[in-house]
Amino acid sequence: MPSIENPLDWEEIGEIGYPDPEYSEFDFHDFATEWRTRILPWYSFRDNTGQAGRMSDIASFLRSWLFFGLLKEILGEDLGSLQQLEAGGRIDKSKVVNQIKQWRQRELETPRGRTSRLARVQLVLTEARSLVTDICSVDEAGDAPDDPWNRDIPLALMVLGEMLTSYTTGLLLELKEVRIRGWHIDGNRGWGQPAAVVKTMRERWSPDTARIVHGSLSGHATAQLYALRLTQQGSSHGPVANGGVYVQAHSDSCILQGEEEDLVGPDQDKLAGIIKQGKIPLVRYCPSSRNLEIIQFEPGMRYAILSHVWADGYGNPNENKIHRCVLEFFNQLFLDTQRLLHRKEADPALPFWIDTLTIPVNDPVQRKRAIKAMHRAYTNADFMVVLDAGLARMEAGESYAEAAMKIFTSRWMGRLWTLQEAYLSKKLVFRFGNDELVDMDQLEGNFLTSQSLADSMVAGKARKYFDRLLGWQRQKRIYGVPLHDNVLLASALATLFEIEVDFPDDFDHSSCGSRCGEEEEGQCRDNLDARMKCFLEALYDAYPNSIPPGIIFVPGRRLAVEGFGWAPCTWMVGQNVAHDDPIFNQATTAELTLNGLLVRYPGFLLRSSENRIYDTTEDKFSFPCDILLLEWYCVQSCDEDTEKIPNMDGLAIISSREEVRENKVIGLLVSVKKTRRPRLYVEILKRVWIWRERDQARINNLRMSFWERKVDICEYGEILDSV
Repeated sequence: MPSIENPLDWEEIGEIGYPDPEYSEFDFHDFATEWRTRILPWYSFRDNTGQAGRMSDIASFLRSWLFFGLLKEILGEDLGSLQQLEAGGRIDKSKVVNQIKQWRQRELETPRGRTSRLARVQLVLTEARSLVTDICSVDEAGDAPDDPWNRDIPLALMVLGEMLTSYTTGLLLELKEVRIRGWHIDGNRGWGQPAAVVKTMRERWSPDTARIVHGSLSGHATAQLYALRLTQQGSSHGPVANGGVYVQAHSDSCILQGEEEDLVGPDQDKLAGIIKQGKIPLVRYCPSSRNLEIIQFEPGMRYAILSHVWADGYGNPNENKIHRCVLEFFNQLFLDTQRLLHRKEADPALPFWIDTLTIPVNDPVQRKRAIKAMHRAYTNADFMVVLDAGLARMEAGESYAEAAMKIFTSRWMGRLWTLQEAYLSKKLVFRFGNDELVDMDQLEGNFLTSQSLADSMVAGKARKYFDRLLGWQRQKRIYGVPLHDNVLLASALATLFEIEVDFPDDFDHSSCGSRCGEEEEGQCRDNLDARMKCFLEALYDAYPNSIPPGIIFVPGRRLAVEGFGWAPCTWMVGQNVAHDDPIFNQATTAELTLNGLLVRYPGFLLRSSENRIYDTTEDKFSFPCDILLLEWYCVQSCDEDTEKIPNMDGLAIISSREEVRENKVIGLLVSVKKTRRPRLYVEILKRVWIWRERDQARINNLRMSFWERKVDICEYGEILDSV
């Protein structure tokens, strides 16, 4: 695997090329003026009648402006001349990175005027990020225009921008004396996603993996590209099947692969008896007797959990049996894991739990009981080993970013129960190629010591997801988190299975068929909504403040139950929540009241509809927030629904971020039902994007339109704080 130290050197980016001599005297702001006045008007309204020749102009201009122009604006004298960046008649990308490192070192060694310089750098980067995202980034692969430049230039601009952002963020965090009010340090925000990367992800990965990666790494080109570099074309994401028949796996060393081999399973009567008593069933394979023993868990007993991907062949849809060679492989795997974890007196025949052998296949009653008790099996286990065929063909790598991203893009990570299993487990161990085992705790420790540029850029994005897999026992070990800290919704979800909840059960969902839960109304829908309401109430009663405020921003249909219109019908939405992932970005807690969910977020009170400028073709509107009409915000639908943005009085916007700038922020358009300052009682209408308008020409047009309307009442949008 090539070094990840310099993302600009990755072959996917290709050669940078030279800046256009035509723009040699332009500074960063001259480029912006040239873009608005000459190039953008043509590019926005081009047609297919002989204008394609201008595509090279677009590529050259963007390279000159948002690559070399941005470097010059940030590095200043540290950039040097183009000759200093050349090698072999081309731009040497490693020399570009060296110049950035020299600039960083100079800032560390030159405190005088540093605060002002870094403030200016961050301002330039913020503007450049907005431009690159707007010009080059896509939400879906099909959104990209079929322009030649679109395949090459966007990726280089995004990776450079994310690299500069990472270095600047590192400086701000390292130089603790730098404190400016309103200065928000956010080094994990990406510069967009190029269409070529999104398209390759969908071609290479399973739909579940592509969805998870696209959603969690959305907007960060370097992290997405790095994830692709770690996976090979045609990796094993297809089901293990032969003519539609499930094929069970053999161990790698089995000489009978492809032939008949003994299938071994536990005594079904003993298994049913243990489950009926409410105990945890375990199995133990004895190599000498070649027998599989069924035992029940007793306090103090050490055992392992095996978490696997069904498609890899470790399951059995017909009976509770697996190949004997696999049992021998499991024993060796557990022995190696005990040694890795420095367990005293390692047991060569350690008891273990795996769903294939301990959850009855042909007894529906006992199967249901066993599934309900799964949480106790995970909680009491000494450790859990994750088996994924894709990971088993890869080396873990030497850095946190490499190992973490491989796990992140694995098929195991796309499973429904991954979050529960990982959260409940005391120890989490992954098996990579050549029987290499990686302890999740050790992996987290490596993150804290990550030093390289690319490692830190990628690791931060991957770790954002892994943080949610840390159960309270691992949090306490690694970070010293007290046991009573419920920082994740998963903490309550994982243990809620222990609580008896009387869900309404007055409707037989078996009559719904394959479309159960998909209808917008009817008995099926009402019953499922009522069940979710009971679940949320039980969740909050058991763990107050465990519902994250950001749950209100989840896409999809909401409950048709009074007081619960904020709640999604399902948490398995299969959609991106938003680029900024508001579910896990909250500083306050939510309170479940008789009137609904009380949350604290900033926003805007819009008042009269006469003071908004609507654009029905793009389903958006703009509104001012100051008496001089200089501060304007835009609101646009963000989900693919047919319902248009309403034009009515008494609306408000809830923003998922403290500060709304030129980059789009996820928000909620709501109808204000009652006001009891500082509280607003609202009803959610739809999810929207909101951003601040920065284009002066558009602001002037909006001001003109506002005055031409000659509205009777001038009520501007009121900015609401989150306190």
